[in-house]
Amino acid sequence: MEQVKQENLLKYSKKMLKTTLLGIIAAVFICAFSISAFAADPVDVVITNHVTGQLGTEIDAFMAGKGTADEFGWYSNINSLTVSGGSMNTVDFGTATDSEGKRSGLKKAIASEGLALTSLDFSGTSFVANTLPEGAFFYAQKLTNVVLPVSVTTIENYPFGYCKSLTSYVFPANVTTIGKYVFEYCSGLTSVTIPAGVVKIDEYLFTYAMDGTTPSVKEVHME
Repeated sequence: MEQVKQENLLKYSKKMLKTTLLGIIAAVFICAFSISAFAADPVDVVITNHVTGQLGTEIDAFMAGKGTADEFGWYSNINSLTVSGGSMNTVDFGTATDSEGKRSGLKKAIASEGLALTSLDFSGTSFVANTLPEGAFFYAQKLTNVVLPVSVTTIENYPFGYCKSLTSYVFPANVTTIGKYVFEYCSGLTSVTIPAGVVKIDEYLFTYAMDGTTPSVKEVHME
């Protein structure tokens, strides 16, 4: 009887060891896959002759062979995006979650927590109603440079929320209206320049930094 117990114990030990080894191998494989997914070379996306409402499709076409969108539709290796031609509407700016649970439009370039995107240049296009829509660049945490069309007159709410790498910003010269919470939790922001033509600045232009302290802005320039 004792021998049978020992044999059963040995079999159980071998089974557990096999299960553990398989688990370790699977974990290593998943880790390696995850690293490779985020190790793709950074890509500078340039969209010319933009067609209104088609930015998401244009990004997909440009990224063919250069990166793979994940199951939610975002690319982790877009370093910069330049758009020229046409005009951009709310469809182009996209949503973090569409009806199918995926990212659309510009949000395809703002990967989870903005892991890669550092620069946006829209100087060669225009925005519908000359308005930067609400939450346009929300959570682009690596974003350091944004160039808007000079024709922009209205900045809606939360456009730069959680853009913690943004250190300074100059609003376009024709801006007249600035919404609320524009620089919400922009912990790296130290300088902002506001054009002379601004007639309305809504509440809470600057809110608390990421650590819950007061805003880090030290200079506000009025042109």
